[in-house]
Amino acid sequence: MKIAFMTCYDTYFLEYTEYIASKKPDLILISSYQRSESDDNIFNQVKMISSRCNSYVLRSSYSMGDEHTGGHTLVCDCSGKILNDIKQTIGILKEDIEIKNKCKRSNGHGQELIDSDEFVTQGRTPYSYRPAGSFISLNDNEKPYPRICAHRGFSALCPENSVLSLASAIALDADEVEFDLWPSEDYEIIATHDPVFEKNSQRKVWEYGFDDIMKLDASYQMSSQLEGLRYNTFEEILRKFNHQTIMNIHIKTKYINGVNIYPYDEEAFRIIYNLIKEYGCEEYVYIAGDEAVLQTARKIAPHLSRCCLAGQQDYSIVDKAIQFGCKKLQFYKPYFTQEMIDQAHANNIKCNIFWSDDPKEACEFLDMGIDTILTNNLHLMKNGLLR
Repeated sequence: MKIAFMTCYDTYFLEYTEYIASKKPDLILISSYQRSESDDNIFNQVKMISSRCNSYVLRSSYSMGDEHTGGHTLVCDCSGKILNDIKQTIGILKEDIEIKNKCKRSNGHGQELIDSDEFVTQGRTPYSYRPAGSFISLNDNEKPYPRICAHRGFSALCPENSVLSLASAIALDADEVEFDLWPSEDYEIIATHDPVFEKNSQRKVWEYGFDDIMKLDASYQMSSQLEGLRYNTFEEILRKFNHQTIMNIHIKTKYINGVNIYPYDEEAFRIIYNLIKEYGCEEYVYIAGDEAVLQTARKIAPHLSRCCLAGQQDYSIVDKAIQFGCKKLQFYKPYFTQEMIDQAHANNIKCNIFWSDDPKEACEFLDMGIDTILTNNLHLMKNGLLR
C-alpha cells in the first residue's frame, strides 16, 4: 500500500496534487488546521484530490464547535464520495474501506473503462502550464549576487548565441546567459552578434529574409562536426529555456552609414516584448542596449528591467543609467573606476562587467563591488572562483 501525506496548506496547490497523483497513492492522509475555511471549500478540496489521485483520503481536522468553518474529520473514497464525516464532533472516526477498490470511468462517451486518474493523465500537456520542477531558476529579483553571466552562452566551447551554447551554459549552472538579438527583414528576431553574417560583410542582418538566414551556417567553423548548424530565433530560446535562467538580452540597434537609428524600431521591440510576455518571462529577463533601445524599452515596456550600455567608453555610463531609469548597467573594461561603481550602487543600480575569463581578475572585480561578471568560459571561471 502506498501512502501519501499532505498538510492543509498543500491542498491548495494543484501542482502538488498533480505530483501526488503521479505517485499513484492508495491512501492520502491530510492533517488539517483549516479553522477558517468554509464547509464547501473543504469538501471541494477533498473531492478533487481523491478523484484526481484515484485514492482514498483520510482527513483529520480541528473542531470549531457551532461554526460553519473548519472541522470535518472525514473519509472520502476514490470517486470523491464522502463515506463518513464527523463534522464538528470531537472524537475518533472509524470506517471500513477496501484499498484495492479504484474508481473506473469510461475513456470518453461509450468507450472502455479505465482508471479515473488515467483519463486526466493521458491528456495532460505540461508544456502549456505554469513551469514547475527542479530546473526552474530563481527569477532576477530573487537570485542572489554576485553572479556569473555566460557571454553568448558557453562561447569558448560552442558557436556563440546558439541554442547549443546557451544549453551548455545552463547545464553548467550559469546564473545568467547573455545573447544578442537582431530583427530580420521580415521581423523574425534572430540571435546573432554581428550586424553582418560571416561570409557577406556588405549585407546587413536586417536586410535578409528569415528563410535566407536559415540557409546560412551558424557553426562559425568551430568544428566540422557542427557544419550546417542553423541560427536560432528568440522564440526558440524562450521555448527551450524559459524560467531556467536569467536572460541578459542585448538588443542590437540598426544603423545607416555608421550612425545608429534613433529611437529603436518600435515594431521590432513589440515583437520581442510580446514573446517575453507569451512565455511568462518578464521577471527572468533584462533588456540591455544603447540609448535608442533604452528609450523604446522605457516607452513600450517600462516595467521590464533595463541594463544601460550607453556611455560605456566615455565614463558617462552611470549618468546614462540614472537618466534612463535602469536597474543595471554593464561596464566595458577598462572604462570604469571604483567611484563609478560606488555611484551606481548609491543609486540602487547593479553593476555588470564585460568581461573576464581570468578567475584572479574576476576576484579583483568582485572585491571592487561588481555584481555580475560576463565570461566566455563559464567552466574555467566557476572552477577558478571556487578554488
